[in-house]
Amino acid sequence: MSNTQAKFYRNNSDLESREGIEVEAGSLWKLNPGTKDLILVDDDQYASCELDEENFYKEIDE
Repeated sequence: MSNTQAKFYRNNSDLESREGIEVEAGSLWKLNPGTKDLILVDDDQYASCELDEENFYKEIDE
């Protein structure tokens, strides 16, 4: 298994993305490697924001 696994997060509360999109609490985000930017995992729209560990928690892989 590679150490370059994608890291996923969920937001604790509703938020507005950089693009002005309202995103519900509990939505899944993927960390952009090499940055602190999160990209919403959604096939219908693009949304991004900066990782703030007070407002996000890591998704646990099982």
